[in-house]
Order: sequence, then C-alpha cells, then structure tokens
Amino acid sequence: MSKHYPAFLNLHHRRCIVVGGGSVAQAKAQSLMECGANVTIVSPTLTDTLASAAAQGTIQWVRRPYQAGDLAQAFLAIAATDNRDVNQHVARDAQGIGVLVNVVDDPANCDFIAPAVIQRGDLTIAISTGGKSPAMARKVREHLEESLPAVYGDLLETVSEVRQTVRKEGTRAAADVWQAAISPAIVDMVKAGNIQEAKDRLLRTLRGDAHLSKVRKTQ
Repeated sequence: MSKHYPAFLNLHHRRCIVVGGGSVAQAKAQSLMECGANVTIVSPTLTDTLASAAAQGTIQWVRRPYQAGDLAQAFLAIAATDNRDVNQHVARDAQGIGVLVNVVDDPANCDFIAPAVIQRGDLTIAISTGGKSPAMARKVREHLEESLPAVYGDLLETVSEVRQTVRKEGTRAAADVWQAAISPAIVDMVKAGNIQEAKDRLLRTLRGDAHLSKVRKTQ
C-alpha cells in the first residue's frame, strides 16, 4: 500500500454521509459535526444519541438501508455498518462519482483513513499508522497526551492574536524568531492566566533587535 498524504479537510457546511447507525457510526458522525459538516445518516435504526440528534434536526436521517444514489452531491462518505457487502457497495459508489470515502476497518477500500487525534483548543495533532494498527495509533496518542500540556490551546490563541497584530502593522518575523520568542516564560505566563502580559512580552521580543521586517506589497 502506498503512503497516505496527510491533510486536514475543511468540512464546514459540506454534505457528509455516514452509512450505519450503530456506535461506530455515532462516533464518526459526532466527529464530522464537530467540524461543522452537514451530516446525513443512512440506516434503518440509530443509537439513542443519533436518534436524539435527528429529532433535534442537527443531523438528517434517511431511515432505510443504503441504496445507490444516496451519495449524490456528497463531499465525503463513511461506511460504518457491520455488513461488509454494504460497506464495499458504498466504497464502489463513492469512488465511481468522485466522493471521498472511508470504510471503517478496511483500509484497502478507503480514499482516506481517520487518524487518532489529540486536541488542545485549535491545536490538533493527528497520528496514523497507515491503517496497520488503530490500537498502536491510540497507544501513541495516549503517550503524547500525557506530555502535551493543556495550556498549549490557550498558548496558540495568544500567539495567534500577536501574529495578527504584527501582520496589521505590515511586518513579519522569521520562523526561527517566532520559535525563540515562544519561550518557557511565555508558556508560564499563559498557564498562570497572565495573557496580556504574555502578549506584551511576545511583542517586545519580536520588535526588538529588528526581528520584524516589512512585508513587501505586490502591485
């Protein structure tokens, strides 16, 4: 099997189909909804959680088994039934019309695979074994979760706001300057809740010693 190209998809307001209504389908649907996707479930039955979401209108429910044509105008599809034939049917249909497809526990029929994920706010780390061992991916995720402080989510927001300030000034700093500026002292300030102090410190560091350069405007 060839290597997978790592990428993060923008699913905001995109039509995504999940075929299946069990616990695995529920987990997939919830992940898609967290990314702002418009989710449709195709299944005769749903878990209580999915049924509640359908009743509230947060997902669409096609209450019957999968059939040809269900993937029309979809951006992405996930086959998550316990029937191998149905899952393969979904994969063939998706690939026939250019819809990205993931078949749970069947990497050979996938256009993409779902990684194990660590999140700290908008900081996202994805871990993949190329479909060889989801258990190994989870093991690595658990190891990294222990060593990645929760403060990194707030730190990202702080750095992002400073970056926007610098860009509004029409300047920029090199990547190595940024990396040096995000010092342990900055991390400690954010962790202690001293966000404004951290922002001021970052700006002073970036502005010092001519670290910032003017952005050249194109005509």
